[in-house]
Amino acid sequence: MPSKIEEALAQQKKYRDELWAKPKVNEAYQGQLESVLPGFNIAIKKAENNPNNFGVLSQKVSSPDQANKILNESIENSFWRWLQAGKPVPLVDFMQMRWAPIGAENDPKNLNMNWAPNVRNFLEQLYGTEQYKKMKQDKIVLKENDTQVA
Repeated sequence: MPSKIEEALAQQKKYRDELWAKPKVNEAYQGQLESVLPGFNIAIKKAENNPNNFGVLSQKVSSPDQANKILNESIENSFWRWLQAGKPVPLVDFMQMRWAPIGAENDPKNLNMNWAPNVRNFLEQLYGTEQYKKMKQDKIVLKENDTQVA
């Protein structure tokens, strides 16, 4: 039986092309993006626990405003790539594959395994139970083995 890390690596490999594809904007989903963007921004900042440089390893960031702008652009691009790929997995997991990939060389302690669960936890705290249920129905935050939305 494969380990969680092996499963995550196989999933990342499966969706590799979609993860790096140029995002195509679909105006029909603009409202959905605008509804999730603020919460994802806050939840990722909390999950990263580094307000000055959250998840931005590829660029030098000179201010929190610049880091915030990069974060929003990254979330938007991930959202469009996710739609373009046909929502193959929940958005949180899709983002993790590129943002905080499991098995990354710069993560020797496998802390990236906690990234998606932490983001989900913070989203649920931010939005409350009812809005979080709606996000599950839209396959944005659906947890692994969590198929019921009571």
